[in-house]
This record gives sequence, C-alpha cells and structure tokens, in this order.
Amino acid sequence: MAENQEVPAGMKRALEILTSVLQAANGDYLEKSMLIVPDVEADSDETQKRDALTKLLETLASDDPGLSLSDENIADVKAFFEKLYGGQVKFRHRYSDVCNVVFDYKDCELDPTNVPYPVSRLADNMGKVLTSMLEDRPRSEQADSVRKLCDHIELEKTRLLHYTEQMKMMCSFEERSTQLDEQIKEQQEKTESEIKRLEDDSLKRIEEEKREAQRENVSVLGVFTGIVVAFVAGLTFSSSILQSIDRASIYRLCAMATVIGVFLFDTIAILLSFLGKVTRVECPDLAKIVKIANFIALVFLAAAVFARFFIPMPAYN
Repeated sequence: MAENQEVPAGMKRALEILTSVLQAANGDYLEKSMLIVPDVEADSDETQKRDALTKLLETLASDDPGLSLSDENIADVKAFFEKLYGGQVKFRHRYSDVCNVVFDYKDCELDPTNVPYPVSRLADNMGKVLTSMLEDRPRSEQADSVRKLCDHIELEKTRLLHYTEQMKMMCSFEERSTQLDEQIKEQQEKTESEIKRLEDDSLKRIEEEKREAQRENVSVLGVFTGIVVAFVAGLTFSSSILQSIDRASIYRLCAMATVIGVFLFDTIAILLSFLGKVTRVECPDLAKIVKIANFIALVFLAAAVFARFFIPMPAYN
C-alpha cells in the first residue's frame, strides 16, 4: 500500500531542484578539475614539441585552484612526456624555454620563501609527475629527461629567488638613496639658509660698526674742536687780562686768572673724559686730577680775596 502512495507535488518539485543543483555543482567541480594537456606526438618536429612543453609548463604553473593534479591528471602528463621524449629523434628541452616560463612570473605574488606562487606550484607539480614516473619506470629515458627538466626548473627557481632578493635589495637601496637625497637636499637648503642668514647678519653688523665708527669719528673731531675752541678762548681771555694789567689791581688779576684757568682746565678735562668714553679708553685718574686742580685753584682764589681785604698793598713808586 505504501508503494502506491504518491509523492506530494511540492516535495517532488523540491527534490528535482535539489538534484539539479547537486548535478550542476558536481559538473562544475569536474570541469574545474580538468587539466588540459597539449597534444604532441613522438614524431612531431622540435618546434611543435617546444611549444607543447611551454604550454604544459604554463598550465602546471597556473594559479587556478581547480587545476591541482589528480591521479588522472598525472597520468595524462606522464603520457605527454612519454611522447615528448620518445620517437626516433630524441628531443632535448632548452634552458631558455624553461627560463622564459619561470621568469614570466617574476612579478607575481611571492610565497613565504620569496618565490612567486606559480613557480613554486610548477616545481611541486613537476615533482609529483617525476615521482610517479620513477615509481613506474625508474630507468627509462623519459624519466631521466623529466628529472633533468625538474632540475632545470629548480635551477631557474633558485635563480629567480636570487633575482627577487636582489630586486628587493635594489628597491631598498633606491628607497634609502632617495631618503638620503632628500636629507642631503634638506640639509643643503638649511645650510644655504644659514649661510644667507650669517651673511645678512655680517652685513648688518658691518653697517652698524661703520655707522658707529662714523659717529665716533665725528665725536672725536668735535672733542678736538672743542679743545681748540677752549684753548683759543683761553688765549683770548688771557690777552684781555694782560692788556688791562696796568689798570687793575694785582688781587683782581690773580682772581681773574684763577677763574679763567679753572674754566679752561675743567673744559679740557670734560672733553678728554668724553673722548675716552667714545674711544672706550679708561682714564681712572682724570677725575682725581681735576679735583686736586680745582682744590688748588680754590685755595689760590681764596688767598687772593683774603689778601685783597686784609693785607695792604704797598704804594707804587
């Protein structure tokens, strides 16, 4: 009775959809797992074999995760190498072809060993193929040729590793060189700016010293002019006193001469003191000399006044 029960339409439709999805997913997986091996025959010419080998190496280095080698893929690759290295005319792969294939991936992303991922994948896949061939026919010429091919791939892999490391070093050197150039340029600009600042400061200082020297020269000339004027004035006063010597008393003449002498002496002392300050020459004893001279003049003046009033002057015959 259970066999006669019909499946509900909704459940049947759901089962059909699930079955189609699983079939599509399985088909995609099978399609992704398919490895396309180039066609080659044992009697193909060298150019055809070189092209076929290059295409196979590029396929084995592909970064498509669906192209990982299965047992069936390894068998297809082994059959390819049996034909490639078979035939009456022995085929020898060229180093340049292997080098071109490997170095075509020099700009790809690097693995932890600093080797491009496609090159590491190529070496790993070729290692699997060689292992399988050695297990089947360890002494065959084809296995020996594949061993040499693997050695050449490893050699180019090592060369590419050194090349990558050298390029990194060169990039690092270029970056460091660029940084040094920028630092040198910056330091040069600072040096030029500092030199310009020092030159400007020197010019300003020279101009200031020049103006100060001019002021000092003018001051010195003024002082000497004052000294000359004072001296001439003193001579003029002295001449006037001498001209009136016969009309004035001796006491008045002494008093006038003392006053004029003090005036001239103090004027010259003041001018000399100013000259010393302008020329930055210290005259520590000048003030003491002025005080002593003024004191002596004051005593002399007091004596003249005292004599005028308290000491009678003898009659002139």
